Amino acid sequence: MKKVQAIKPNRIFELGCGNGSFAAHLTDKGYEVVGVDPSRDGIELARASAPKAQLEIGSAYDDLSSRYGQFPLVVSLEVVEHVYFPKQYARTVFDLLEPGGTAIVSTPYHGYIKNVALAISGKMDDHFTTLWDHGHIKF
Repeated sequence: MKKVQAIKPNRIFELGCGNGSFAAHLTDKGYEVVGVDPSRDGIELARASAPKAQLEIGSAYDDLSSRYGQFPLVVSLEVVEHVYFPKQYARTVFDLLEPGGTAIVSTPYHGYIKNVALAISGKMDDHFTTLWDHGHIKF
């Protein structure tokens, strides 16, 4: 039987790069990383953390594929719960992907055990508040 060799993407787009820690990890592994985040403070931290990556201010509401092109891999970790327009976010992720590309999207888990722990600790209201800038607005 012929062994199929996985194709390793060399270019990765990170939608919502935050403080740049994941971009730094990827560039250290030899990947070319382009990323955006809407937070000016976040981008400053990200650029210091991942100086080899191209990290700029931007959001899922911008026409990112026209600006940066398409990528074989788009990563968006712990971002979707912060967006006001999830359909537009999904469209942006799709538009950034090359045909046949892969998107990796994650979001925090809010299951029974976590909710019980939050309730017991008295932190349930603080956790679910939407009153801080750039916080979770979807659960």
